[in-house]
Amino acid sequence: MRFSLIILTVCLLLSAPLSRAELTIQFDYTYDTSGFFSGANIGRRDILDDAAAVFEGYLTTENFGAIVPTSTNTWKLGFF
Repeated sequence: MRFSLIILTVCLLLSAPLSRAELTIQFDYTYDTSGFFSGANIGRRDILDDAAAVFEGYLTTENFGAIVPTSTNTWKLGFF
């Protein structure tokens, strides 16, 4: 009985859908001192949010292969 329960548990875990990582792009408009995204231009935020939603969906549904540097080819990721 116990062995059957273990087998059933393993089967249920293996049949569960694989979860994907989530990515949320959030914009901070507090540094928009020129008013590019505020006042009469507030609609620009919707356009930017729509563009972010496209990338959020794309980056979490695609399967990207690993980047493997070879020989002298290397890369470095950095944010400013």
